Amino acid sequence: MGWRNPEELSEFEVQAVAYLALKAVYRNVRGEYHFKLDGKRAARFDIAILSDSGELLLVIEVKGRGTEKALAQGFRYGDLTGKPVMYLRGAAECANAVNLVEGFLVREQLGHNYLPRKETHAAA
Repeated sequence: MGWRNPEELSEFEVQAVAYLALKAVYRNVRGEYHFKLDGKRAARFDIAILSDSGELLLVIEVKGRGTEKALAQGFRYGDLTGKPVMYLRGAAECANAVNLVEGFLVREQLGHNYLPRKETHAAA
């Protein structure tokens, strides 16, 4: 018998909810994305959205529950990549991942066309 509450989703399961929602809308969504800069500094991101040519556009870190603990990690990832970093916290936010990403793009003044969408989900 495990120690975890069977009603509680694991962090992996929460990430999967966000990944599937984002993958339905955006063309190049990757999970467990490994990033290396100059062969020296590296990181692994929960979810990355890439351009059609494979350039990293957005880093999404997912936390299984609502927590503020990892903000320093986000700053470090932003410094490493020079790209925007956002957090999704908990299953409810992950289920609403597309709307939260769209809101983030507006707040960061990146525009709705910053991320390549699938044809059936083209931005207005």
